[in-house]
Amino acid sequence: MFKKISALLLLVLVIFLIGLFISRSQSEVSTTFVSPTVSAFRQTLTKEKSTTTAPNPAPTMPMIGENLPEEDCWNKLSAQVQEGEFVRQNREAWQSLVGEWYYGPDGDALNTPETSAPGMFMQALLFSGQLYGQLLYESQEERALDLFEKVYALDPGNSAPLIYAAMIESKRGNEAEAQRLFAMAQNSNRFDTYIMTVSKSIFSQVRSSSDLIQAYAFWSHLPGPDYAAITKYLKARDSRIFAEQMTRAGLDEKNVLADIDWFALEYAVGFAIENKLNPNNKLPNYKEIVEKKNQQSPFSNEKMLAALKKKCDLSSLDEFTNEFRAYMNKK
Repeated sequence: MFKKISALLLLVLVIFLIGLFISRSQSEVSTTFVSPTVSAFRQTLTKEKSTTTAPNPAPTMPMIGENLPEEDCWNKLSAQVQEGEFVRQNREAWQSLVGEWYYGPDGDALNTPETSAPGMFMQALLFSGQLYGQLLYESQEERALDLFEKVYALDPGNSAPLIYAAMIESKRGNEAEAQRLFAMAQNSNRFDTYIMTVSKSIFSQVRSSSDLIQAYAFWSHLPGPDYAAITKYLKARDSRIFAEQMTRAGLDEKNVLADIDWFALEYAVGFAIENKLNPNNKLPNYKEIVEKKNQQSPFSNEKMLAALKKKCDLSSLDEFTNEFRAYMNKK
């Protein structure tokens, strides 16, 4: 389906019921960090994949606890500012990256001509049934393959469109084409689902504590790539290069903010693949990498949660928001 271009080969909310990593990850994810990525990860682990809703229902706070006062406060504040001015003012700009169909129930993916690499990639995932949180009742795999080919043409260093396309061909029984695409992907230099491109476009617009809560709430309900199938597919093949690509951002000392600098779920997938190939690897596991990033962060989620526990009010987040804005301004 793909024709070679001179250069060879852009990030969603994963069935990890394989090996010790799976059982370990289930407990770690449920107590450490939440975002669209982790919420989707947790749901997939428990086989609660929804066919009609986004991959990441509540809670939408950056840190997670079961029935904690901080969580109750975050949910209360989220309800107060839900779908406020922040979303209304920025929705049009976000739709220039990925069409309206991606952000809410009113869009028409079938009749939205995407032109950006992120938009075409997300649409291709949808058409092939690989977008976690949204479902087309009639698969359109040929359209998906055409879109993945266009993404590859725009972004030839990216392995993601090639791998997802290979998965489609493999499912259709076209193993020769699947192998060709997989081999091309092995010559790539990074794995990018563009999910962080979407995230950065949202969080870069945060100007106030109200914006911050709305950004987390909005981001947490967006669809994301289905990492379950890709994990299973890559584990069955010589995929060490993709494990390295997926864990690279998380291992970079400069990248400290999850979903902005590095993608936590993607790291977990890369770790799972590497762990299958090399059980004695020295990579930090999911919990270890999150704890390390929290220690390295220029601002502390713990500080924010402590403030909310002391006083459940938007003003309690002002210091955290200012630090967040300063960090984002440097990106």
